[in-house]
Parts: sequence; C-alpha cells; structure tokens
Amino acid sequence: MHEFSMAQMAVSRILEIARENKAKRISSVKFVIGDLTFLNIDQLRFSIELLSKGTMMEGCELSFERERLRIRCRNCGFEGETKYEGEEYHTPKILELTLSLKCPKCGSLDVDILSGRAFLIKSVRMVV
Repeated sequence: MHEFSMAQMAVSRILEIARENKAKRISSVKFVIGDLTFLNIDQLRFSIELLSKGTMMEGCELSFERERLRIRCRNCGFEGETKYEGEEYHTPKILELTLSLKCPKCGSLDVDILSGRAFLIKSVRMVV
C-alpha cells in the first residue's frame, strides 16, 4: 500500500508549508495524481485523513485531479492519450509497464511519456 507512504510525505510537506506561512488552519488541499503513479484515490484520501487527525489539517477539504497518461510517438508523431497494459498496484511492474507503452496509431514502442507520472500538491488554502 504505497498510498500510505505517499500520504505521509504529502501531509508532512503540507504541514511544513502551513508552519512557514504561520497558518492557524488548513481549509483545503488540491492534488494532481498521474495515471502511472497507480495511486488509488480512495485509499490516498483515507490515509491523508488518518494522518491529519490532531493537526491543523484535520477536516480540510481534499480534492484530486487526474493527470492522464499522454505519449508522443517517435515513429509516427502521434501525440495524445494512450492506455497501458498490465496489472495496477504492483509497484515492481511500473518500469515494465512504462517500457511496454505503445503508440495506439502505429503500434511502435518508441514513445516518450509526456504526462501521467505526477504526484503534486497543486494548492493549499490556509487560514492565517
């Protein structure tokens, strides 16, 4: 369950940002989650809520925006969304999955990943 470790890092950073800005409370946090992170948003939300108890982040509104997997094909020039094949949530397979991405137009495996790997704190709204 890598959602918990990702939540730990996020909550730690958000609380650090709040302390730097002398916040009294955090009212909302927006995240961007890429398809290739294989993060389950429900599990991530649960972990963040659990880790936030007793902190200035407790009870804040959490929102999640998906960053879709987009590629550029070096063979035919296709640029856009694609799908990956394989099992989700098996982190040892991530490298294998990214290497097995193929162009939906020509089938080439020679592709660059343009988006889909993000795990970002997009915004933090605080009461100061």
